[in-house]
Amino acid sequence: MANTFPISIKTEVSITKGQIIDLLSCALEGGINYWATYRDAYPHFPEDLIPYTKGVYSGLAVYAIDHPLYSIVISDIESNKQYKIDLGKLKEGIESMAAKFPRHFTKFIQDNYDAETGDVFIQCCVFGDIIYG
Repeated sequence: MANTFPISIKTEVSITKGQIIDLLSCALEGGINYWATYRDAYPHFPEDLIPYTKGVYSGLAVYAIDHPLYSIVISDIESNKQYKIDLGKLKEGIESMAAKFPRHFTKFIQDNYDAETGDVFIQCCVFGDIIYG
C-alpha cells in the first residue's frame, strides 16, 4: 500500500468586512511603519463615507473598504515606490497570506492577530510575499 500521508484538505472560510478592517488597522496603525507609510487615494467627502464607515474607526477613509472608489497608497520608504491597494488587492492579500503564511492566517482566523500579522497582510497585498521583517 502506498504512503498516503500527509493528507491535504481544503476548507472554505468566510471573512467579514469587520475582520479585514481590524487586520488593516493592525497594519496601518503600527505594523508597516518600519518600512512604509500610507494615505487614502480616492475622491470622497466626509458625508459620502458615512454609509461605509458607520461604527468603524471614527469614519476614516482608509477603512471604508467597500466604498466603490476605495483605494489606499502604500509608500515604500526603502525603495520610494508606491503601491495602490483596492478591495481586489485586499482579497488577493488575504488569499496569499492563507496560502503562503498559514501561521499568520491562522492567528487572524482565531482572532489572535497583532501588528506583525497586519504587516504580513499588507506585504501580501502589495508583494504577494513577505519582503520586509
